[in-house]
Order: sequence, then C-alpha cells, then structure tokens
Amino acid sequence: MKIYRKITKYSKKTEELLDEFDVSLLKIKWLKNLFSPPKNDPLMYNVYSINEYESNILKEYLDLEFDLYNFDYFLECYYEDS
Repeated sequence: MKIYRKITKYSKKTEELLDEFDVSLLKIKWLKNLFSPPKNDPLMYNVYSINEYESNILKEYLDLEFDLYNFDYFLECYYEDS
C-alpha cells in the first residue's frame, strides 16, 4: 500500500474541491509536530484543517500560497493498493 498526503483547497462559497497539492515529500514526523494528531491517529490518516498557524509554516517549505479568507485548506491522506 502506498500512502499519499495532499493539501486540498476548497471554495468557501461552494465547498467545491478546486485544487490538490502533493505533499508526500514532507515527513510524517514533521507533520505530526505541526498538526499534533490525537493518539488514535498516529499515522495521520484523518483530515486536518489548515489554519493560519499551519499555513505560515507550510509555505516556508512548499511553493504554495494560502488564501484563508476565500478558501478552506486541509491536509488529507490517500492510499493505493499496489
């Protein structure tokens, strides 16, 4: 099984998925430090909202700008069976 993590971008007006950004290059340990997942989600399979704090840190490592006024962003996890 291959795990992928993406940042998803949704319209606040329509809730439509507008874009996805692959962030699989970010290490799980680093993401856990940033998002502080609950103990019952040690591999961060849940969806995590990205607020101003996380967006400011993420944009230092990714070529990505966040517009939190118009869009909602989430860290999401997907997997594929090989």
